[in-house]
Amino acid sequence: MDKIKFEEYLNYQPKKYENALYYTMNLFYISSCIILMILSWKYFPVVQNIIFNKENDIVFSLYSVGIFSIALFFLAIVVNYFIFYKIFSLIKDFKRTVIYYDILGSKTRDYNIYLKKDKASIIFIIVLIVLSLFFILTSMFVHLRMNDTGIYYNKMFNFKEQYYSWSELKSVSIYPKISRGKNKNLSPEFILEFAEKKIDIWDGAGLGSPDADILIKTIKMINKNTSLKINKTSEFNDEVLDLLYNSSTKTKRNNIIKVFDYLNKM
Repeated sequence: MDKIKFEEYLNYQPKKYENALYYTMNLFYISSCIILMILSWKYFPVVQNIIFNKENDIVFSLYSVGIFSIALFFLAIVVNYFIFYKIFSLIKDFKRTVIYYDILGSKTRDYNIYLKKDKASIIFIIVLIVLSLFFILTSMFVHLRMNDTGIYYNKMFNFKEQYYSWSELKSVSIYPKISRGKNKNLSPEFILEFAEKKIDIWDGAGLGSPDADILIKTIKMINKNTSLKINKTSEFNDEVLDLLYNSSTKTKRNNIIKVFDYLNKM
């Protein structure tokens, strides 16, 4: 953009319908990014199960669900904006409105400063795309799967599964952990402990975490292949019950109740 065009757009005043279209585009754009992240959080474990399940394995996505979904969200911020911009640009004079808001967002009336900020924005977008793609690809390989032969674990930045025999499993613990950040949150854990590491396969019972049936199937497999006694909480205190019934989603609450009911009946 030359200086004459810059000053032309700088002094441009969008019409009411153009402003409405601009905000409508942004509403659709932001909504699409959020929806895509939520869908990936839900279906990423399904995709991983298709990829890594050899026959009758139990596959866990672990923390890779969150990494993949967040990386996809940041990638969508760039890609979806380009898509919606192209679609809405089919409307007469709308491109001029977008450029006007772009200049307005730079918070400068100086052409040279605007050019510097524009170059910095392009560099930032390129870095964002590269990092997003990097974490999307690397998170795809993070998983844990188990079958009667043992446990196979692939951590971040490691593209080869690490094998553990059932005899290497030292302890198993299942309990309703309370996360005490700005707001208290009930985050149950299912910990597999080996000699040098601990792995949580429940991942707080949030979006993307395994449901109760998968966890119960896992408990049965552990009991079948080891003689370990599972460390568990048999009763919930008042604080846990309050968070369970007043601060948890219906799905999360039902999963927690189902798993601990099964444990108490063992």
